[in-house]
Amino acid sequence: VIFLDAYATWCGPCKKMDAEVYTDQAAADYYNANFINVKYDMEAGEGKMLAEKFSVTAYPTLLFIDADGNAYVIGSFSGSATFGGTTLTAQAAFDMVLLKYDPRGTVLWARAGGTLAGSRLGWSSVAIDAAGNAYVTGSLSGSANLGGSAGALTSAGTANLFVAKYSSQGTPIWARQGGGSKGGGSYGDALGVDAAGNIYLAGSFSTSAVIGTTTLQALSVNTGSNILLVKCNSNGDFLWAKNEGGPGAARVAGIAVDSQGNSLLTGMLGGSPDPQAIFGPYTFTVGAFDGYLIKHDTEGNVLWANQIGGPSTEYCTGVALDKAGNGYVTGIFGSPVLTLGPSTTLVSNGNKLVFAIKYDPQGKVVVAQREALCGGAINPAIAVGPKQDIYLAGYFSGTTSFASTLLKGNGNDPFVTKLGDLSTPSTPDNFACSSSPALPAPVPTPVPTPAPVTELNIPNILTPNGDGLNDKLQIKGLADNFWSLTIYSRWGKQVYTAAAYQQEWDPVGMPAGLYYYLLQHASGRAYKGWVEVAN
Repeated sequence: VIFLDAYATWCGPCKKMDAEVYTDQAAADYYNANFINVKYDMEAGEGKMLAEKFSVTAYPTLLFIDADGNAYVIGSFSGSATFGGTTLTAQAAFDMVLLKYDPRGTVLWARAGGTLAGSRLGWSSVAIDAAGNAYVTGSLSGSANLGGSAGALTSAGTANLFVAKYSSQGTPIWARQGGGSKGGGSYGDALGVDAAGNIYLAGSFSTSAVIGTTTLQALSVNTGSNILLVKCNSNGDFLWAKNEGGPGAARVAGIAVDSQGNSLLTGMLGGSPDPQAIFGPYTFTVGAFDGYLIKHDTEGNVLWANQIGGPSTEYCTGVALDKAGNGYVTGIFGSPVLTLGPSTTLVSNGNKLVFAIKYDPQGKVVVAQREALCGGAINPAIAVGPKQDIYLAGYFSGTTSFASTLLKGNGNDPFVTKLGDLSTPSTPDNFACSSSPALPAPVPTPVPTPAPVTELNIPNILTPNGDGLNDKLQIKGLADNFWSLTIYSRWGKQVYTAAAYQQEWDPVGMPAGLYYYLLQHASGRAYKGWVEVAN
């Protein structure tokens, strides 16, 4: 079974790998505040509505499944919102909401984050243990009272990461935070739980961060982000904290944890301004953007590290583990040839394609395939079933293809596909990406040559808290108005676009976290990168 939503901003690895397959995903029509779940039978490829569609003043965007098929949904809401028989009221402009549904879609309970006025509680990930306890991570700017034994939290820096535990009945049990330094911040991005109930948190920080009794120092303060990896026990005690991925910029996309506490960490590396990325004894040299897959043991020691990159842009978007300890990673590659090992390469056809790679427990490539030969796929997530069948889900823009099927959409549309064991490509090389006869090429309209750009000043951290400092994304140095700007969330959902960019993007009301920008001139010149919103 797989759960799919209206916009399919997918996120994270498989959470259940016995009788059925579940992937983490978004569960909302963000723009119209409609909540829609679709339940798919992955063998038959057929879907049906899980619960009725209903409108609320809320934006539920991540959904996770426990061993009994209950769904945990996390998102944000403003004003007052009613879920089942529970009405929640936000004190801040937006507040976090955590919901639990039974397998039929009935609301079992709803909890608010307790964000105080003028503050921001940004969620990023949820993990569920074998007993049905829910763990939430994200970042806090200001103060929040989660209620129950969790109590109140107040951030020290620009933003502090937090992790909180809720019982299967929705009772807040505890909450912990890690402090970011003044002018910097720390952020929780992904969670995993082992069989003993230990929590593994991956995120990012700038400058420095205090996690329990451990102070982490960034390898460079000029890159905006280093990776942090933290382990807590089931009581919320920090057992250890480590940083890695610097001195260049490094981001986390997901973490998968096995029953013994070994973990696979994946995400993206940005080489500028420092091309090095250090993971334990391994040092990568990064070009534009590269992906990575790192295996840690239960003490956070690096067992092996793989760089996934070529001369162009590559990044990883999802990771999963099977019961034998094999790892699976997916993402996007744009290089003409992507070399993954001594005898494994993927060749592009000119489009930005999806990769799906299987690694053995020692980090060696077992098999790899390129998918989405017609391009268009964005931010795929990956899951593995009990028979080691691979599933991808995400969304696409325009046209894409999976399993020899041409998909055409209107804007951003969801996809879900079963690829088998990756031993054979799901789509042949000669697959036709157009079902219509070719039309004569139009006479191109003259495009203005861009005026020289002396130097672009693109901020990488925004703090829309009303203090007038770094409130908006303002790009200085553009010499003409033939530029377009598009902003995507970390899960690939378009949140802003302007055909003629007016020099600023205001992220007020947007969840804290990482956003991807694409700044493009009419002549084809383009700039792309990441900007962090820390409310």
